[in-house]
Amino acid sequence: MQPFLNQYVLENPTVLLVLLFVLAMSAGAVYRVRRSKAALAVAAFGAAAMVVVVTLALLVDTDRERVEKLLDDVRMALHAGDAEEFRRHVHPEFSDGGSVDAAALGASVERILSVLKISRISHAAEPPRFAGDRAEVVVSLSTDVQSPAPFRGHESTWLLRLRRHEAAPRRWALSAIRAKRFEPLEERELELGSLLNRIPRLPGAAKSN
Repeated sequence: MQPFLNQYVLENPTVLLVLLFVLAMSAGAVYRVRRSKAALAVAAFGAAAMVVVVTLALLVDTDRERVEKLLDDVRMALHAGDAEEFRRHVHPEFSDGGSVDAAALGASVERILSVLKISRISHAAEPPRFAGDRAEVVVSLSTDVQSPAPFRGHESTWLLRLRRHEAAPRRWALSAIRAKRFEPLEERELELGSLLNRIPRLPGAAKSN
């Protein structure tokens, strides 16, 4: 029941609204011809149901919509080169399973954004996958031609792992990042720590403390 409610009522109610509209109009047409109380009741039900569906769709956010909002905020922060705004969307318990924690990620992103220019971030074909208070989503990223070689105008694919904030269950944040494909380096399933260690050697990169 919950998947149906999320998909056809809260996230994409168009099909349901069309069906309810057809139901209400058909019942209304029957009432005008036959003056049937049953037809009038069905028409009223259809109209009322449309109002309820629209209200729910506008007021209630699903986990998928919250994740999409998180990705939009991350996208805007990276486009703007705003490392501080990016940090706001990193879970306090962020870990890549190695040397990169939340603090190290924030510092690395600030260093990277001083060198690389992000031109495009988009979702991959598959939708986010949810498992309780965790989720995964794949995104693709392009670097601008202003970026230094060998990262100029290249595409990469990233697996983002997300977690709910314990203190704010409606809020999702980045909990792990893995490069699934980073074109200039030709490796696959590249660990974040290994990738970040190569960025400071780019021309013009600020030195880390």
